[in-house]
Amino acid sequence: MSSAAKQILEAALELPVEEREQLVHALAASLPNDFAGKDIENAWLAEIGRRSDEIDAGTAELLDLADVRAQIAQRRARRTGG
Repeated sequence: MSSAAKQILEAALELPVEEREQLVHALAASLPNDFAGKDIENAWLAEIGRRSDEIDAGTAELLDLADVRAQIAQRRARRTGG
């Protein structure tokens, strides 16, 4: 990173959160559309591979859909007090 970019970064980090968010969006909009796409895709492929390996090795905890739905219902009931 150039010294100019470092100075800009330091100044940006002193901005309030809302202004930093606006800055991030403006900078992201200025980049090519596929800027993060390849990194995100590679991260997902790595995660899928890791999970697949865990399933194949028998180390993954697999849940039935009914169990997952029951867990979600319990969490919702706790949040709403009912």
